[in-house]
Parts: sequence; C-alpha cells; structure tokens
Amino acid sequence: MNVSPPQSVARRGNLQRLSFAACHARHCLLDMTTAATTLLALAAISRLLQAVFIGRSSDISERRIQEKQLQVLSEVVSGPARGKILALHLDAALPADIRQAVLGVEAVRREPHFILNLDLDHSHGKRSQKPVKAAALSHGFSCSSYILHVVVWITIQPEPLQWLWLHWKPRNLLLFSMGSSIDNSVLKYEALSSVEKLTLIRHLSAEADRGSDTLGVFTVLPFSSTGVQFLGPWERESFSSWEALFPDRFPSFQGYTFHIASRLDTESFFFLSKKNHWKKIRLGLNIVECLSAKLNFTYTTTKNSPDSKWGAFSNGVWNGVMGMIHRREKNFTINDLVIDINRGRDFDFSTTIYMDGFGVYLRSPDPLPNWMSIAKVFQGSVWLAVLFAFVASTCFTLLQVRRTSSITDAEKCKRNLYDAKFSRNLFFNTGAST
Repeated sequence: MNVSPPQSVARRGNLQRLSFAACHARHCLLDMTTAATTLLALAAISRLLQAVFIGRSSDISERRIQEKQLQVLSEVVSGPARGKILALHLDAALPADIRQAVLGVEAVRREPHFILNLDLDHSHGKRSQKPVKAAALSHGFSCSSYILHVVVWITIQPEPLQWLWLHWKPRNLLLFSMGSSIDNSVLKYEALSSVEKLTLIRHLSAEADRGSDTLGVFTVLPFSSTGVQFLGPWERESFSSWEALFPDRFPSFQGYTFHIASRLDTESFFFLSKKNHWKKIRLGLNIVECLSAKLNFTYTTTKNSPDSKWGAFSNGVWNGVMGMIHRREKNFTINDLVIDINRGRDFDFSTTIYMDGFGVYLRSPDPLPNWMSIAKVFQGSVWLAVLFAFVASTCFTLLQVRRTSSITDAEKCKRNLYDAKFSRNLFFNTGAST
C-alpha cells in the first residue's frame, strides 16, 4: 500500500483550487463580456432612437418655424406694408417648397408685386436677375417711397446686397430671413448704410425667454453708439403701423462732420458775392445751416474743385465737384446742378430746391392795318357762308320775279305771301348754319 507524502497531497490540493479559481474567473469574464456587449448594444439602440426622435422633433420644429415665418410675412404685407408695391428679391438658394410657399402667401398675391431672382453667375462674375431686368424699370420708380423691397434669404452675403444697392438703390428695404437664425451684423454692411428705411426680421433661436417659433424685429442707427437695435418680438399689434416697423434711422447725426464739395462760382447761392456785397441770398448755405442745427452735425466747405469743374463723366471717370463725391473725398454737394442721365445714374438727388428756366424769344409781329380790322372780325369760313347766302338769295329773288311776270294780280298776292314766309325760313336756316 503506497501512501503519498504530505507534500504531494498539498500540491494536488493547490492545483485543484487553482483550477477552480481559473474556471470561476473564466465564467466571470464571460459574464462581464456578455454584460458589456449588452450595454453597448443598449447604448447604440438608445442613441439611434434618440437621433430618430431628435430628427423628427427638429423637422417638426423647423416646419413650425417656417409656418410662423410665412404667417409673419403675411401680417407684414397686409399690415404696415399695406398699399405698397412689393419688389420680392428671392435668394436662389431658397428650396423650391419654401419659394412656392412665399409666393403662395395670400397677402402677397393680393398686393401688386414683381419678383426678382438674384443669383451669382460664377462663370462670368456677374449677377443676374430673372424674370425682370432692372434696366426695364426706371431709377425713379425703383427708389420710390411707394415700393417696399423685400429680400427673402436663407443665408445673408454682402455681395448680393451690394449689387442690390448699386442697381436699385431701394428707399425701403426689409430683410426677411427664412433660416433658423442669422447674424445681426448684416445690418451694418456698408451697402445698406444709405437705405432710408431698413428692418430685419429673423428667428430668435438664440435668445432666452422666447418661444421656439418667435421672430424678432431689428434695425440699426448708423450714427448712434448703440448700433443694432432690437425693436421687440414680432407682434401684429406692436407693429401695426409703418412708422413702428420702419423707425427713423437718422433722427440725429450725433455731431458728425460732413464735408461739402462747393465752389466759389456759386456766389449768391452758397458764398457771398465779391462784386456785390448786398447780394446775400445764399440759399444753399441757409439750407445747410438749418439742417445742421436740427440734425446736429457740422460741416466743412471747399473753395473749388481740383480741376475747377462742376463735374462730367469723361473717359470713364468723374471730374470736378461730382468727382470728389464719387471718389468719396466729400460727402455731398448742394448747388444748382443740371440733372442729366449720367448724374442720375451714379448719384442720388434730393427734392429740387431751385429751378432755372430757359426760353426762346422772337420779335413780336407788326400790328394789322386799320382796313383789316373789319375783315378780321370773323374767320374766313364765316365770310364765305355769308357770301353764299347772299348769292343764293339773289338768285332765288330773280327767279321769283321772272315767274310772277305772267300771272294775275290775285295769284301774285298769294305767291308774295308764300314767298315772304319761304324767304324768312331760308335766311333763318342760313344764319343758323353759319
């Protein structure tokens, strides 16, 4: 009978315990791998469901925002902009469904409007517009106060706005964003600095304490330190009038210094006359002084233009006073300037404050001789009618004399009575016809 030593028994026991521990560890590892796999699968499913839910929620939110935007557009057109001619500048990047929705707004369809599609032709570097060409409409019509230019965009870029100002020079401009958000800095673009009435309506996605579909109204005061101003969330009652939606952007110039292009040749209009010191009309200077006092600005003047000219378009450039303005060396001029097609194309004119007339003078004709004073009483046609009546009555009288020479006295009396009535009727009708 063989008996194992105590060391061998201990070794076997250790091996069994190690084997059991390894088996247990393997089972635990398998359980942990299964749990981890299950957790990863659950996390992936959760993320997938979350993405689907968020996507659907986002689609619903965007659809609700678009419906609100179309509603606000309808309220603007039927409210403060009622009676205005609409110039719709549609972004070429607008999706087809949004474009159709904008054009399908009932208020837009009721008001007189025309549509302009603005896009950038990168192959030629020129901006095109369809279906109406700007050249087909006069500059006076496009910048009229009766027209509201509405720019409907998804994203705002400075190039189309620059083109819009150069070709249309809108007086009233509404920037209407159909996107989810937009930067207010678009109101500070230099191309929009001269627009008289300017308003931006956009979605207030980033503002707190606002509804998810709330739209805000913004404008900018170019000479104010505050810059862009938030006029408030869109509410039909708050913006029911034109003045509420388009406030005055230039209530004051805050002491700004304007540089006026002027010439000493405008004596009695802007400068005192050197020859006649009693001639102190100075209409232009009086206007500038009144405006500077009311609108809070100062100004400087010039004695002459660099080339001593008023300004003409020559060799593709402007010279004289108009050249200084076109090169932005001066802000404006106030003079008795002739308005022609070239100046009307490159410059903006105010309401006419001074008009000068030109006439052609001819020598007066000599008076008519005295003997023609009777003949000129009636026109030639009247005298011809009188002559015809005299000849006709004479011929008729001679015929009657010949016929009455061979009849009795009783018949003569009857005929004389009849002829007298006939003659009176003849002369009466003749006189009435003349």
